[in-house]
Amino acid sequence: MAEQPPTAVLDQRESLDLRNQIFALRETLERTRADMDAAVQRAAANAADELAQLHATVSALRDALERAHAERDAAVQNALQALNEENAQLKRTATALRDAMEQQSAREAARLQEAERSHQLERAQLQATIRELRGATERRDRTAP
Repeated sequence: MAEQPPTAVLDQRESLDLRNQIFALRETLERTRADMDAAVQRAAANAADELAQLHATVSALRDALERAHAERDAAVQNALQALNEENAQLKRTATALRDAMEQQSAREAARLQEAERSHQLERAQLQATIRELRGATERRDRTAP
């Protein structure tokens, strides 16, 4: 074989070194790409998991909020019902008290009217007695010597 000139050997050696570097760089690039793809897939999976957790949290919070609204509405309804019942009871009590007062007032008026009649009768009797006594006294005085 004929010997090659030194520049051709250098060119072959540089070419071989460049091919080796290109091969090494290609392998490094492919490993980096594979690592990046794996990292992207992990990040996407983590994001999907987190998104699923957030959806579950939102759903749980929505359910809790709806339960709280329902409980609050029930509490308001119960409070209104209790107040309405208390109001009705107070109205019945007020009516009963008013009726009792009216009955007592009617009894007092009747008693007062009866006392007034009795007083008028007694007065009339006293006046009649006084007239009789005056008449008797005047007759006695006229018949007395």
